Parts: sequence; structure tokens; C-alpha cells
Amino acid sequence: IKGLTTAASIWLTAAVGMSAGAGLMWSAAMSVGLTLFVLSILGRWEKTLDANNGSKPTPERSID
Repeated sequence: IKGLTTAASIWLTAAVGMSAGAGLMWSAAMSVGLTLFVLSILGRWEKTLDANNGSKPTPERSID
């Protein structure tokens, strides 16, 4: 599935904007922090696991 992370990031940006606009700054900040963690730290961890398993992480890799 191509573009799933991009689409999810766009939806998250809208949700954080709505949360901040409603005055829920704590919720917006926690959402941004969790997103940064998932996209950066877990992304690197996934690449490390793929490298250790001998597979090359490619966007075209099929799920089945």
C-alpha cells in the first residue's frame, strides 16, 4: 500500500489542528509527540529488523 503513512499524517495534522483550535493543547501536544516517536524511532527500528532478517526494505514489497 503506497502513501498510507502520508495519508495518515495528513489526517493527524487536521486532528491536531482541530484539537489546538478547541483549546485542548495538552491533547494536541501529546498527539504530536506520539506521532514523532512512531514515525522516527519505530521507523528506524523497523529498518534495523529488516536488515537483520536479510530482507531489503522496499516500498514495493508485497504483503502476501
